[in-house]
Amino acid sequence: MVDWGAIKEESVRDKELGKIRADLRKDKNSQPGYSIEGERLLYQGRFVMPRTSIHIPHLLQEFHGSAVGGHSGVQKTYRRLAAELYWKGMHKDVEEMVARCEV
Repeated sequence: MVDWGAIKEESVRDKELGKIRADLRKDKNSQPGYSIEGERLLYQGRFVMPRTSIHIPHLLQEFHGSAVGGHSGVQKTYRRLAAELYWKGMHKDVEEMVARCEV
């Protein structure tokens, strides 16, 4: 099960994402595509996670290898994740994980 509270907390503490938040508070147009909703940082309406999140491998597995994911290919797995989440390098991470999948 995904611990969304821990992911949110990790996002709030991340320095790189903190800089984006600070820029947006000064000028909401300073970071194209990004916005703040409450404490949540969004990119094109999707929740932003730190690139270094310890939760990414679990999310990749959940959205690809679980009953929900059904071991779909790169595009389906990516679209499923990208419907709600964003992190820098996400598409590459999905490609690498699907390539490593033995099913």
